Amino acid sequence: MILEGEGTLSSPVGYQTISKGDIIFFEEGSSGTHQLYNHSDSNLLCIDMRTKANIDVCEYPDSGKINILPAMDIFEEGSKISYFTGEEDVRAKWPKKILKKK
Repeated sequence: MILEGEGTLSSPVGYQTISKGDIIFFEEGSSGTHQLYNHSDSNLLCIDMRTKANIDVCEYPDSGKINILPAMDIFEEGSKISYFTGEEDVRAKWPKKILKKK
């Protein structure tokens, strides 16, 4: 919900100007991709409400970042690794006394 000011919204539909009084809804997933930019010298004040309290993953293609919310853990896209990285020879990392119980 835009409370004050004016900005530009980028979404899969294109670019559009948004301003005070506009209420915008975004679908979950790639169809809800969006970016809000304040292109003016005035303040743009908005309220961002969520309908879920779950973890959210935001991708920022312009800067190559990924943000895990609500923790605000931000990663560079290039640091993606395989699920099995570091899992080689896991057995050697476990305490010997636990492995002997088998």
